[in-house]
Amino acid sequence: MIVSSAEKFAANYVLEKYGVTVRFTEYKFSPPDLANSLGLHGYIEGDKKKKVFVFVNYDPLSIQTLSLPEGISKKSNAK
Repeated sequence: MIVSSAEKFAANYVLEKYGVTVRFTEYKFSPPDLANSLGLHGYIEGDKKKKVFVFVNYDPLSIQTLSLPEGISKKSNAK
């Protein structure tokens, strides 16, 4: 439940802000004594060489860190 919610939240965030669709392939939880977060690894849909990393806080849901391939920038109308 936590992983699927975090993946959906992160994928929607990237699509909304950057206009690209991502697919996540791996996840790893942070130690619970450090944070309620997990790292999601994946790629830009259509090119598995274009790697993506999103660090998501899951309580409450928020993006902590985002790493996208070079050349992908925020959409001009994204806040």
